[in-house]
Amino acid sequence: MTSVRYIDIIKSHLLGKKTKFDVRKMTFQQDGASSHTAKATRAYFTEVGLNTLTWPPNSPDLNPIENIWAILKQNVEKRSAKTKLDLIRIVDEEWTRLDQQVIARTIESMKTRIAQVIDRRGLKCDY
Repeated sequence: MTSVRYIDIIKSHLLGKKTKFDVRKMTFQQDGASSHTAKATRAYFTEVGLNTLTWPPNSPDLNPIENIWAILKQNVEKRSAKTKLDLIRIVDEEWTRLDQQVIARTIESMKTRIAQVIDRRGLKCDY
């Protein structure tokens, strides 16, 4: 993933569609991937007024999406894709089937995650 590609994705999927949210009033969370932290990406975010959360590097314990990706991966691997198009369809179907309560509970766990990381002085938490 390059910075240019990442910016294109943000433009088309976050800013290019009409949503009920004003994303410029929100704080955007992203990890330390090079495409997220590149100068061009940071400049673009500043230019369009997107705020980002300051995020420590290498912090999967503090990123609930990692748990959701793991669930999605398990669900996809249970099915057998024969072609690239099959895989795309299966991923889309499994993404749609993700249990919203599981996602909500994962997000709600953030308070406990943060407390554990602080208590453990940055060491891995139970999530």
